Amino acid sequence: MEKKNKIIPERDLAPNDTLKIGSGGSPAERATERAVHSVKTADLGSGGSPAERATERAVHSVKTADFGTGGSPGTPVRVSIKSQTIDLLKDDAPAPEDAGVIEYSTDGRLVLEGGRVRITYDEPTGLGMDDSTTSLIFDRDKPGFINMARSGGVTAGLTFDAEVPRQNCAVNAGVAGLEFCVCTRSVKNCVTPENGGKIELDYLIEFRGVKTERNIFRMKVTPAPESGARP
Repeated sequence: MEKKNKIIPERDLAPNDTLKIGSGGSPAERATERAVHSVKTADLGSGGSPAERATERAVHSVKTADFGTGGSPGTPVRVSIKSQTIDLLKDDAPAPEDAGVIEYSTDGRLVLEGGRVRITYDEPTGLGMDDSTTSLIFDRDKPGFINMARSGGVTAGLTFDAEVPRQNCAVNAGVAGLEFCVCTRSVKNCVTPENGGKIELDYLIEFRGVKTERNIFRMKVTPAPESGARP
């Protein structure tokens, strides 16, 4: 078992790394890599902090690379979320089954365009993400690679990759931007546009080489109650 708070050297992506990797990947991969590149190379001379500007570009890049503009509005769905956070910095951190869990359901939309799936929903109030919209985006032929883009009150671009677990990401909660590393433990994704399904993301958050928390995010996508149709 890994010792808590063990310092692990962090590898920052250089600009050339981003350009080299991005040249052969999917639009979603290239968009996320451009987001990391913008975080690392943002100009201090323009308005806003580098992380704030980079995170905004991250969300814009993911959305426009995946779906362009004027796409299908999608199918109404019901999105049920169960999210669990375990603080790895506390010596008396509870066992995973006893850690704090947040559960909620909300309305969303499922869009399929060009072999790519997007699930979008508004975050509920009172959870620290008021006025925010979240999208999970993945290719049907690569369900183990998921982009999460948040816009609104909280702006973020996160990547979960079963094959390349360590990904540099960024978030802005409206006060200041923050860079961190997502270390994906596992990705389970059986969502299809025809039947809905479930997504489970198990990942660690690492800040400056220190693993600070473990998150287990579970999503269930079902037909919207009023529609009675498959998503």
